[in-house]
Amino acid sequence: MKIKEGSRVCCLGDSITDMGFWIYDINGYLADIGSKTRFYNCGIGGNMSSDAPYYLEDEVLKLDPDYVIVMFGANDVGQYLYQKKPAGEEIPEDERKDDIAKRRKSYEVNMKIICQMLIQRDVNVILMTPLAFDDCDRSNTADVMHGASDELEYYGEIVKNIAKENGADVLELHKNFKAAGDCLEKDGIRLYEDDRVHPSRNGFKIMASIVLKHLEYDVDIPTSRAELDKLPFVNTEKNDARFETEKKVREMSFIEHGRYKYENRKRYYSSWEEIAQDLTRCCFEGDLAAWESLDRYKERAKRYILNRPRRGEILRLLIKQTEEL
Repeated sequence: MKIKEGSRVCCLGDSITDMGFWIYDINGYLADIGSKTRFYNCGIGGNMSSDAPYYLEDEVLKLDPDYVIVMFGANDVGQYLYQKKPAGEEIPEDERKDDIAKRRKSYEVNMKIICQMLIQRDVNVILMTPLAFDDCDRSNTADVMHGASDELEYYGEIVKNIAKENGADVLELHKNFKAAGDCLEKDGIRLYEDDRVHPSRNGFKIMASIVLKHLEYDVDIPTSRAELDKLPFVNTEKNDARFETEKKVREMSFIEHGRYKYENRKRYYSSWEEIAQDLTRCCFEGDLAAWESLDRYKERAKRYILNRPRRGEILRLLIKQTEEL
């Protein structure tokens, strides 16, 4: 799929997007070839597809994107369902199957909502199949989450069906990344961090190459160390400065690490003010789950209210730095 030159592309997702390195590489490449197309990081670590509709307006649409790339799945899949449990703490198989089925349905419903909300705003939607988890056996890393990558591949089929129903584009990350990883592993190159979920710096380069290849730029997906070393991604001071500004914007997002609770929601929030009021009420009435910290949320609400004008200023700086790369 070729996108229009000079477009603004927003990337919506979880921590794999929020970390931002693949977006860094893409922007650096585009600037180097003289393109005016630019990518923006709209990922929030810890989030699932069910979170996104509630902050889509403020985190994504206010940037006035021409295209939005959407990728969720790493948190939706329920990693605990595939992790090794101590003896006696295993999840009963019937409960596990029921949880998996519910998660599949929730993922499908919410990805449809995200897609349709964007299309209604005349945004071109690119649905990206979720990244596989690392299932290569090796020492000194977290246990393999057996079956999780297969489930994420199933999520990818859900994504493809939604795209077909809604006329959206599909970017095949899952299979392309896994294929590249299988080849590069033979050269001793790991594409994941020790947690087996998040890409390493090399992994993010592979992600960037897959996205650029799909968008018909002159970049190939590496399958060897030599090809990886030849990728046209270089660090620059301008991109470093933009990346630091982008991190500040992400840190000032009010929805942090998937921890805002929506159990009592009846409709979409229409503004940050509504979210701020609701969270502030939850904090001061003590209406929080047992694992949540009241002090943390009071501080979060306070920081958001105090920093909102500053966040707008930093966001404007980010747009300026990105366009001037």
